[in-house]
Amino acid sequence: MASCIFGLLFRLGNLRWSLPACGDNNTPSSCAYIVYTWNEYAGTEVGRDKLVSSIYDYSDGTFGSSFRIFIDMPKRLGTEFDFLLAVCELVKIIRGGGIHWRERVNCVRFAFVCCWLCLLRNNGVYVLAAMAPFLMFYTKRYYKRIGLICMSIIVGYYIYAGPLMDVVQIPKGDSREAMTMIVQPLARIYREEGKSSLSQDEKEMIRRLFGNNTPWYESHISDAAKCQFDSREFLDHITKYMKLYIELGIRYPDVYLDAILANTYGNWYPHEILPDSTCYRMYFEFPEVSAKEHGSQFPVLYDFLQKLCRESTYLKVPFLYLIFCTGIVSWTILFLLAQIIIRKQYRKILAFVPFGALFLTILLGPVALLRYTYPLMVGIPVLFAIVYWDELSKRV
Repeated sequence: MASCIFGLLFRLGNLRWSLPACGDNNTPSSCAYIVYTWNEYAGTEVGRDKLVSSIYDYSDGTFGSSFRIFIDMPKRLGTEFDFLLAVCELVKIIRGGGIHWRERVNCVRFAFVCCWLCLLRNNGVYVLAAMAPFLMFYTKRYYKRIGLICMSIIVGYYIYAGPLMDVVQIPKGDSREAMTMIVQPLARIYREEGKSSLSQDEKEMIRRLFGNNTPWYESHISDAAKCQFDSREFLDHITKYMKLYIELGIRYPDVYLDAILANTYGNWYPHEILPDSTCYRMYFEFPEVSAKEHGSQFPVLYDFLQKLCRESTYLKVPFLYLIFCTGIVSWTILFLLAQIIIRKQYRKILAFVPFGALFLTILLGPVALLRYTYPLMVGIPVLFAIVYWDELSKRV
């Protein structure tokens, strides 16, 4: 609850009466905005007073300029609570059992929640794909109905994210965003072993992957190495490079393991404080410009939050930091899962599936920041309710 309140204050401090510029790496050439706009970080544009949008067309006259806005807006309006909605739907399924699927309205609501999850969250489709087999196993009598709903949504999502976005000329993200587990170990190997035990051919192959440059390496964030990484070169010769990756992993397992653990450090260590010498990103990211430059409607709150995030003071207060650290969230989820297993309440494991799937995709990310794990934080109270609802119902 405290982290949710802090999140709302964070958005309020960013509230401004302005129109951000189009054309950055995360924004298509044609955009829809809200008069009230809050920016959590560069490239995030959402909102309009009472959701009454006004179309600002910056297109170059190509086909589908206004249609492009409609197609791309779901990704611009992402919210942490789409994940919470999916978890709550699983709670209803757990409590209803097979009877839940007999009513058509429940099937429609489940389909709507899953569509919302996939449209508003880039990794939502992976969460749904992980949930599907567990749902089909949990309610075997209706596995065909569940499988049809999930498969239809997944196929529809890839049509939306693939051919449909190509038609309306919305640029796709680079696949290197999901290659941190490949990028970081290779960069680390080159920096530490490149002058001694690597062969000349191995050095050249690694340099070719990084744009014929010496790879940059920062232990707690992969952005520097990732920006150099040539994903097209890697995918065009994936067999050759995967062979190199595996061979080096067998030869230097300790370096690989350390590189991966260091990059995911904040997701499992209970008390990481950013920024530090290993990572320049703020743990709770906030615009670095002044309140006046940003156009905030609450400059005093804006200045307070900016100082709070830059210095990470909320992570230095005993016990208070437990509310915000993603490492604590990870161990809390693991503790609650252990409670379910110890009590042999295996049907409740279904509710943990989206948490596990989302966490695995977070581990593939470039850095451990609160904005990635905030959906997990929001869902923690629901997990507590799931684990202890039998005891609570007996007391009422």
